[in-house]
Amino acid sequence: MKLLSIIVPFHNSAKKCERLLETLSNCADDSVELILVDDGSGDDTLDILQNFKRNAHCSVTIISQENKGPGGARNAGLDVAKGTYLWLVDSDDNIDLDAALFLLKENIIKDPDFIDFNIFSRGSRFSSMELPSGLYSSGERLFKNFGRIFSKIFHSRLFNRCNIRYSEFCIYEDNALLFILPHFVDRFVVSDICAYVHQEEYFSVTRGKQSDRYFDRMLTACWGYSFGAGMSQNITIKKAMDDKFVGLYLVNTGGLSRVPIVKWLEKMRVMRKFREDSILMGVGASTRRVKEVLEERGVSKKFKFVFVMLYLFSRCMPSQRSYFEKKRMSAWGRPFSPPNIVPVRIE
Repeated sequence: MKLLSIIVPFHNSAKKCERLLETLSNCADDSVELILVDDGSGDDTLDILQNFKRNAHCSVTIISQENKGPGGARNAGLDVAKGTYLWLVDSDDNIDLDAALFLLKENIIKDPDFIDFNIFSRGSRFSSMELPSGLYSSGERLFKNFGRIFSKIFHSRLFNRCNIRYSEFCIYEDNALLFILPHFVDRFVVSDICAYVHQEEYFSVTRGKQSDRYFDRMLTACWGYSFGAGMSQNITIKKAMDDKFVGLYLVNTGGLSRVPIVKWLEKMRVMRKFREDSILMGVGASTRRVKEVLEERGVSKKFKFVFVMLYLFSRCMPSQRSYFEKKRMSAWGRPFSPPNIVPVRIE
């Protein structure tokens, strides 16, 4: 049994994984295992990983598989991980492993479900959970702001208790877990130590030019919400999940473009599809709620005005279901299929 399993998916990462691999090459801690998953790369990624393993000073497992998306790669790592704790890292980012191990060993006696730390990005450091350092018990705050997945080291029981896994053949796979994981957390630690470096200069599958896979965030938000909402009857938690769904699906996907007309038409398509899906799942989709979510995000008055106007106009559009089904098939060649998670009702 290891203390920490670091799981990293790679897809055509030969030109953007150098910094992370250099950091990991300095790891000589027997309590750490590295699980590096080549997700159907078409470049030299697999050769680079195999060479890295030959020169590594800690346990390294290399997995090579067909392209299943980052969620599929992470699932492959989760299935073989031996660590008590898990860290899910992106290949084009970087980490401070010494800081993370210090935090883990310092707090392990508290037996937290996860440890959250600060992120360094765009020249500044911040907490994605926006909480002071300390030990917390589970609460409604997690449904309102769970923060970023990559800035957390999770106890393996959190994923293994109900076989929690990522959606495969999609991107924005983290969206679903924001609705699901909070149900299983009993206690967690927040630290102000910075242990994750989010690289903006590289274009990952979620940071590059918009493709048809961009709309996966609508599917992962729907799946996560539908599963998470069925696990609690708490009205406050339900409202927090409703607001999160509006934000992830409608605001993030339907955010305005500086290129009007054509792009705005596509945003209205998203808005129309949101109306359809929100009705199916029982999420309030009133203009008032949309305004409230926009205000919580602190958007400008101009952005809010244009966004709300487009949202109102989207009511007049026909159904967009077939349009986005075609987008999905163009992106992956298959319908969206969520993972098989064992449901547990939490009161």
